[in-house]
Amino acid sequence: MIGRVLDLRPDCLSAPVRFDLVALEAIMLWPKDDEARNEGEETATVAAGLETAKLLEAEALQELAQFAAAAMPLSQIHKRTTVMKGGPFVQGLISGEILFLSLKRTSCGSVHASMKRIAADVAKGFSPVWTISPKTIENTVWPTYRSVAHFWAAYRNSVYETRHPQRGTNYPFPCAVRDLPKFLGVAEAFRTLGEKTKMKQAPGTVLRAGESVRLPAGLRVPKVNLDFLQTPAA
Repeated sequence: MIGRVLDLRPDCLSAPVRFDLVALEAIMLWPKDDEARNEGEETATVAAGLETAKLLEAEALQELAQFAAAAMPLSQIHKRTTVMKGGPFVQGLISGEILFLSLKRTSCGSVHASMKRIAADVAKGFSPVWTISPKTIENTVWPTYRSVAHFWAAYRNSVYETRHPQRGTNYPFPCAVRDLPKFLGVAEAFRTLGEKTKMKQAPGTVLRAGESVRLPAGLRVPKVNLDFLQTPAA
């Protein structure tokens, strides 16, 4: 099975811009919902255009205005993704946590490196945000978001890194524009390791070969070592 290829510009690593994040954030939120993903991309494109509106020529501004008139309001997209309990943003976070814990616990030889235990721990950890059963995580959330879990694990890593008191706790989704090369490098590290790692009593690897959303062929992202996975298991 061949996974979806992310639509990125060839020079997104050497000269990243806000528009490079549009397809990434949309596929992370709606990996299997084409209609919602297209609507999200349209709204994100308008938002990115507005950020640079003062630099646009009159003709480009007119095109942006016409595009904005047909796009779903940003407030509606926010409600769909983050306000609703159990929305795409929360489910994506869950998938990133599952992938991270699966790799970390397996690499450390933890006795808790099984999907059932991880699903139970993740359900408990997210209970203040969303009351969800481990079974729903295993049977619904994980199969839906597994193909983009490596991106969510990279987002988890980015958020964790910003918790230093001097850097604050807020981090843009899916990443800061300047951080796109590193973000994609971390995501690729999670994907490749996830496609090699098998947990106890599991029928296959944590990530299925060919299922994950891929980067364009020839896009050389920075090599990243996931050294933090070697710390004592949770």
